[in-house]
Amino acid sequence: MNNVNIIIILVSIIESITEFLPISSTGHIIIISKILKINEFYINLFTIPIQIGSAIAIINHFKKYIFKKNIFSRDYTKFISNTIIANIPSIIIGFTLEKIIKKNITNNKFIIYSSILSGMLLFILGIIKNREKIKNINEITYKHAITIGIFQCLAFFTGFSRLGAAISGSILAGLSKKIAIKFSLIIAIPIIIGASIIDYIKNINFFNIKNTEILFIGLIITFLISKILIKKSEKILTKNSFIIFGIYKIIFGILIYIFSK
Repeated sequence: MNNVNIIIILVSIIESITEFLPISSTGHIIIISKILKINEFYINLFTIPIQIGSAIAIINHFKKYIFKKNIFSRDYTKFISNTIIANIPSIIIGFTLEKIIKKNITNNKFIIYSSILSGMLLFILGIIKNREKIKNINEITYKHAITIGIFQCLAFFTGFSRLGAAISGSILAGLSKKIAIKFSLIIAIPIIIGASIIDYIKNINFFNIKNTEILFIGLIITFLISKILIKKSEKILTKNSFIIFGIYKIIFGILIYIFSK
């Protein structure tokens, strides 16, 4: 097994474990790649199929919400609309500030501050009492969706978990913990697939038969591990306090700060 195969397997495992917890998969991948001195180009290239693998796992897990016989029902059209609306802020900021985001994505300072701040947010989230006004995914309004979408934009700061940001926005908007977790995972699908397609188009010249085979393996590995872990992660997040994840993110940020000096 050559180094490229090892890298793709390693990145696939990291992505699968961290994507479904509010601890930032991108932040962990970047830090570990720096520790192991993996070329940034390879990480960017490998992230494309790996994230697609995660998205397919999410689609598979929530297929009862996504694939309906009556696609013209009021509840289904509202669900799809909310999923799209929740991603509008990310689309706008993503296209508007793309160069700045790409330039600073591997910046240690961004990862340190974002990790600590997101940890503090999760810690506070674990302390405050959840109002739990929304206990059904069909009760989510457009106002809730746009609020959650605005919070999701915090993930543009590397180290600030997309899932953690979306869950925070969901709970502060009044969603129950269970529904907040489900909806925050579902709204990741369009943004992950969309971003992966754009990155693929931009890097299409670097894809050849050999690369495609390796990257496809990464996609399959990520999908299979994610398929197993997503259900477990959902249970862990529902049953446990966000304080645990908040403390982890704060410690993670502090450790990066100490070892990057």
